[in-house]
Amino acid sequence: MMDFTVNRQKMRPRLFVRSSVEAGRVWRTYKTFFCAVAIALGAAPIAATAADPRLCDLFSAPEITSITGVAPAGGQPGPDVDESRGATAWTCGWLVGKRYFAARVLRFRSAADATRAMTSTSQILKSFPDGIQLSAVPGPGGQAMWGSSSEEGAMWIVRTGRTVLAVMLAGELKRPEDLREALRKLVASGLGRLP
Repeated sequence: MMDFTVNRQKMRPRLFVRSSVEAGRVWRTYKTFFCAVAIALGAAPIAATAADPRLCDLFSAPEITSITGVAPAGGQPGPDVDESRGATAWTCGWLVGKRYFAARVLRFRSAADATRAMTSTSQILKSFPDGIQLSAVPGPGGQAMWGSSSEEGAMWIVRTGRTVLAVMLAGELKRPEDLREALRKLVASGLGRLP
């Protein structure tokens, strides 16, 4: 189960992931800005309930392995529908070695609401200068943003109509820019599979 919270001691977003392993339940902390993205993307009015995109089935283990080089643990879904963020949202995360691969789909009331959410996400992340900075780039969907940081990871956020798909590989990456095209292809594939 994923819990998006803010580390109050350092006032930096962190993604807390609880996973079951042989030794029992373990808490793992990943330095990432995914929670800021989740909050910002959910700032628009609540959308009408939409078809569940079954996010943990959106990307196969071989697809994730092709990006990370490590086979993922089973996907751990977040809330099936989280309307508290202002949009209908679904989340899934996969542990991949010492990293974390996460995907989030948000459905807004309109394409304009989705566009505003993406813009505010980029603005919020600018307040964390040592983290991922998103830039508008050509990509899949009607609007796309990419950002990376060697300390935080790499992220694509794309919008098609009123649907936003955010995909992030969190954790330290030696050369995150090297993953840009591979992640773009994965995001395009996932976007095409969404109901």
